[in-house]
Amino acid sequence: MKYYQPSITLGLFTLLLFIPVLAYAQQLSGVNQLTFHNAKSNHAFIGNAFLLQYRDKVYALTVKHVLLEANVPDMQSVSIKDHIAQWQISANNADHAPIILGKLLNEDRSEKLDMAVLEKDWLVFEVPQQPTFLTPLLLRRTPIAAGEMLTAVGCTYLNQASCLQDTYAGAFLNKENNNLRVKMANMEPTKLRGLSGSPVVDEHMQLVGIVSNVMKSKSADGFDFAPASTDYLVEVLDRLTANTKE
Repeated sequence: MKYYQPSITLGLFTLLLFIPVLAYAQQLSGVNQLTFHNAKSNHAFIGNAFLLQYRDKVYALTVKHVLLEANVPDMQSVSIKDHIAQWQISANNADHAPIILGKLLNEDRSEKLDMAVLEKDWLVFEVPQQPTFLTPLLLRRTPIAAGEMLTAVGCTYLNQASCLQDTYAGAFLNKENNNLRVKMANMEPTKLRGLSGSPVVDEHMQLVGIVSNVMKSKSADGFDFAPASTDYLVEVLDRLTANTKE
């Protein structure tokens, strides 16, 4: 387990522990499968990903720090085209055709690949094909009230042999910088490695964040769940749609 400051990344290294609740009928998330030009770096499961419908387009989303977990020494920035031959979202433990992703739309060679990516922890991809097994989510645009229940939907490395998509719920506390602080029962960050990139939704299945991080609790010992908010994501999507109109 690796710890990082000022908060503790749960990404693919360490994660929160909360109790699985009933699964959704619709498939909302899948696992990232990465094929590198150098096959020694291939990953069959490296975090989760999902789809979002924004205006009239569907995008694929996951976290930037999955690139850190890939641990490719010569990949030093948020730029993948020289390293990754194919990125796909696959259904874990289900026989569905994978979703092959297109261009990384917020690729940035000037953005250094280090723990600072947690401040803007979203990767946004084109989806050139018709989605095969995932239901695209819609974005919530209204503020979250304290006490609202939020749910992460995805799989971990620990349960990958049986998981299709598990759900993990907690109560929203407050927004803090780029993160949502959520209270989870019995938080044990070591036990849910791999959940990063999973969508975090409200009770109406609207997207409010992405599994990214944990923070030290302010009210007790232990940690709070700290998914990345959608602020940076909206900036990227609005920029993309504005460019399309020009």
